[in-house]
Amino acid sequence: MRWRRRRPPTPDPSPPPEVQEALIEAREARETSEQGLQEVCDRWPEVREVTSSLREHRRRNGFRAMFENALKGEGA
Repeated sequence: MRWRRRRPPTPDPSPPPEVQEALIEAREARETSEQGLQEVCDRWPEVREVTSSLREHRRRNGFRAMFENALKGEGA
């Protein structure tokens, strides 16, 4: 039985300049979006704090009950 020898892989030719420019542009766009995502993630605790504060404020004011009563046609 004879074993075939594998040929060494041929190196990929370098991409044309247009493709290289597109790759650079894509990398920059990815980095920009990753930076934006990080900024949003960094602000998440602040957003949670504000929303929970607003939720508590709404609960204390009783606006929901007032609106429900107004829509039902109850009381004044």
